[in-house]
Amino acid sequence: MTRVLIPLLTVSALALVPAIFVAPAFAQESVFELGNRSDTMPDVSEYQSVRKGLLLEEKKEDDEVLEKDPMDDEGKPVALTYEAVLKLYKDGQYERALPHLELLASGGHMGAKEILGIMYNLGQGVSKDPAKAYEMLFPAADQGRALAQHHIGVMTFTGAGTPQDSIKALMWLQLALINYPDGPEKDAARRDRDSVYGRLNRRDRENAMLMTREWLTKRGEAHLLDMQ
Repeated sequence: MTRVLIPLLTVSALALVPAIFVAPAFAQESVFELGNRSDTMPDVSEYQSVRKGLLLEEKKEDDEVLEKDPMDDEGKPVALTYEAVLKLYKDGQYERALPHLELLASGGHMGAKEILGIMYNLGQGVSKDPAKAYEMLFPAADQGRALAQHHIGVMTFTGAGTPQDSIKALMWLQLALINYPDGPEKDAARRDRDSVYGRLNRRDRENAMLMTREWLTKRGEAHLLDMQ
């Protein structure tokens, strides 16, 4: 099986925006050009070089993807760790990963909720369900997970699973840009942020930045906005 990497919106849903919009000159690749491909997975490099505190600590597992789910002494499937399930997801084994992700998510695991949200957003192993995707992604985004924030920003801009709101979309994309480590995901978030930014008037831009600062201030992280 060809291995594909996890989303990140290097390919996003914003291609559904009507062509009447024209990208500003400073946006080299706007969110409107990113396309919505159901075979696109989030890029896992975010999970390998993320700054401390953004992700939960996970138990290390072998690099090989499990050929079959482990069983207990009674022959019942054993719940997998998040790392093991993430390997299944990266290998495209969505149907096998799904019940384990649901179990982890029901226990409050934000990483599992994030991946489930992506699966519902992109139709990976499940029928596309933007409302369900937003429901799963929002708690992860609200806890500062950049990948979820990026997806929420795109969905809020296009009105997928949530009312369309360009100002809130800019806020979430700005937060994703702040929380991503350096790399292609951060670069993609910057392009998306700049593209949405260029479509808003001055007052709306200022409101979005004020909302971003308020969100960060509640978490004692307002200084991060000044570093951008």
